[in-house]
Formats: sequence, structure tokens, C-alpha cells
Amino acid sequence: MFFQYQSFDDAPGMVDSRAKLMAFRLPPLQGLSVLDVGCNEGYYCGVAARAGATRVVGLDGNRDFIAAAKRRFPNIEFLCRSWDSLPDEQFDLVLFTSGFHYLPTIEAAVAMLGRLARCLKKNGTLVLEVGVAPDAGSQLVEVVRPDGQVRYPTIELFISMLRQAGLVERYMGQSTSGDGIERQVFHCKRFKPSVLFVRGGHGVGKTRMAWAVSGHDYRRIVSVDEVAHRAFSALYPDEAFDPRILNGIDELSARVPEKAVALLVDHLFQAIETCVAETSNRSWDSRAVLVDGLSDVLEPHARVYRGLLERLRDGYLIWNATCQTPPDRDWWDTQGTYFDAYGYLLPLNDPIEAGFVTSAELSGNDIVITFVITTAHADAEPITAVVVVDGKIGGKVPVTSQGTNCSARFGLKTFGHADSTNASTPQFLAERKVHIAVEFSDHTASFLTTATAEKWLFSRTHRAA
Repeated sequence: MFFQYQSFDDAPGMVDSRAKLMAFRLPPLQGLSVLDVGCNEGYYCGVAARAGATRVVGLDGNRDFIAAAKRRFPNIEFLCRSWDSLPDEQFDLVLFTSGFHYLPTIEAAVAMLGRLARCLKKNGTLVLEVGVAPDAGSQLVEVVRPDGQVRYPTIELFISMLRQAGLVERYMGQSTSGDGIERQVFHCKRFKPSVLFVRGGHGVGKTRMAWAVSGHDYRRIVSVDEVAHRAFSALYPDEAFDPRILNGIDELSARVPEKAVALLVDHLFQAIETCVAETSNRSWDSRAVLVDGLSDVLEPHARVYRGLLERLRDGYLIWNATCQTPPDRDWWDTQGTYFDAYGYLLPLNDPIEAGFVTSAELSGNDIVITFVITTAHADAEPITAVVVVDGKIGGKVPVTSQGTNCSARFGLKTFGHADSTNASTPQFLAERKVHIAVEFSDHTASFLTTATAEKWLFSRTHRAA
């Protein structure tokens, strides 16, 4: 049986299709793929095709409607099918309008929403037009119409059904009225678990915050330090890794700079996926993973963070929390000569404001270390440097400086090596624990300390009288 439901310029119908279209607030359709479930005579399919959609499919179980749709839009694909048999493909936009009230039970409605969700691409949108009963509680409200009995969910039940189908919603406004029940428009998307990065400097409380936000649920926390430790151990299975001394990200960045970021991103991504899988049987609002341990100032950490964002972007909602409170001074030594500033151990009253090593290279039988130091006073000029290798003090050498750029040349004998032509020299140097004490013109000095050649930490010493 055919009756004119949708309105066209040449055929007024029971509803104002153009007014409904405005209420749907569809996104730009240029280049999108579109599926209209319960398409009737294909009004919205025609709109999508004229708007530049690259693929448009209409589906309805009424043969008369499908026949009329094919006559109006011969270049659009129309399928005469039950709602139980949706296409086995995914679309950018799926419409299901003026049909929800025909679903007879809660179970049938949840199953229908699940099928619609499976037709969505990862970032696709499901447009639902639903009559929402104003009654309280979680129930289907029955309404008798001339064409039979229909059922409208309360808002509490409707939201619950969306969650069971793995969907989240955004309310877009009111559509047209029907049966005394106001029709509402929702844009829905497939649920994405959230990843929250808790970032900040050393000692600012990242782990404490991650633990608190997780509800003291360790299974939802990915520790960057632990994952970097595992990545290091996988790459160097015969080498002991002491996390009290070494930083996994810094070590890998120094030893295998060309693949360190990709390696760490892979390990962290897998750890996040594992956490999500472990929370998949929980309520939708508990499926969040916290990533604890990435600095917001150190460059190796920043590269890992950017790499993870690219891997996570399509499948997750990504959040970033950084500490906005300056760190307290960490009086960790008895004489109070240090404080912790976002991972740098800065000596009090020292002229150094910031510094890092730019390279450490072999040159003949010497190793030349170049570094940048920014000082608070223009007259605080670096004069000499002393190298400490594996706890043993080497010779003092002059520092060549030009502005903030400095370099110091140390003999290989200082490092326990005599000949730079030996093939094992680079590996030997990579295994050393090296400190550099830089002596200034005002008789203060600071240690540039590192287990890597990329990021060195500051500590303090006093020049011998």
C-alpha cells in the first residue's frame, strides 16, 4: 500500500520533509558516504546526492516506497530490505528517522541501534530522530495510532539503550511533532575510550594524580617508566636496567635515536590497547586509560607524545593534563643546595638558567662535547671543565665558548680508551656514565650529568680552594 508520506515539490505529503531536513542539522555531505535506513521515497537520499555525497544508499522494507524512490532518483542505489538486514559496509553518515517508535521492545531497539552502530565508520555520525516520551523513569510509553500501536522511550531509557549499543549522543534540538510526542534529533557516534595523558616535570605529582583520577585502579594506568623499561630490556636482554639510575626514554633516545620513538610508541600503544581490553566489560563511563610519566618539557618525551597522538587519534578521545603549579623546592640533600625544576636539578645561587648537550663526537684520539649554557649573568663565563667517568675524575681542560655555545675536548685516555680507530670505541663510550663539571669565572661550578648524550641534568660542586 502506498501513501504520500514525504513531501516533494510535485507531491505534498504527510510531513514537511524540508522542515525535517533543517532540524536534522546534517554536516556538509560533500565527499561522504550516506545510508538512509527507512528511506521511504528517498527524499533525504536525493538531498545527499545533490550535496555531493560520493555514495548514497537508501533502504526500506516497503516495495512501493522503494519503487517510487527508484523512479525519482534512478542513479541512487535503493534496497528493499528489512531493518534486520543492513548493508555489510560502513558509512560516514547514517540516518534513521521517523522509525524508532516502530521497534516493539527494548531488546529490539538495542539490537537495531547496534546494527546501525556497526554501519558507522570510526568517525561516522548516526542521525536519529526519536520521539521521546516526557514520562519519568526508564520505560517504553505506548501510543495507539490509526496504523497500530507504537512505543516511545523516555529519555532515561533512550540514553541507556544508546550506551548498551556502544553509542554516545549529542542533542541537536527538536524536530516535528507526532502523536502528541515531541520528536528530538540526536547525532550519535560510536563510543571511543578515553586516554588521559598526565604530564609534567619530575617530582610534580604525576603518578599521584593518575592514581587519584583512576579511582585507585592500577589496571587503568599505563606507566611510561615501566613500559620504557620493558622496551629497553627487550632491545638489550643481556643488560641490567636499574630504573633508579637510568631513564628508559633517554637511554633509548641516546642509543638508538633513529628508532627510539617508534619503538616506544609501539610499546605504549600496545599497553594502552591492553588496558582498554581489560576494561571492556565495564560500564561505558569507566573505560578510560591514564598515561603517567611523560614530561611536558623534555624533547624525547615530546616526540613520543606526538607519535602516540597520531596512533591514537582515530580510535580514542585524547585528553591532556599538565601541572600548572610551579614545583616546590626539593631539599633532597642535607645542605639544601639543590632544587628540582621540571626534571632539572638546578643548584641554588648558580648562574646557570638552562643547558643541554648538543653532541658528543670522536675527533682523532679525543672526544669533543659541545653544549649550550644560558646564564643569569653575562659575566659568568665558563672557563674550564672537568670530566668524571664512572665516578673517576679525569683531567681539567679549557672550555671554548662563543656566546652560549661551548665545547670541551677530552682525551680518550680519560675514558679508559687509547685509540679512536678501535671499532668498539663508540659502544664503549655509550656504556660510560659521564658527568661534566663546568667551572665559571665567579668560582662556582655545575655538573652536567647524564646517561645519554641528548639531555643532561644539572647538579653542583664547589671548586677546590
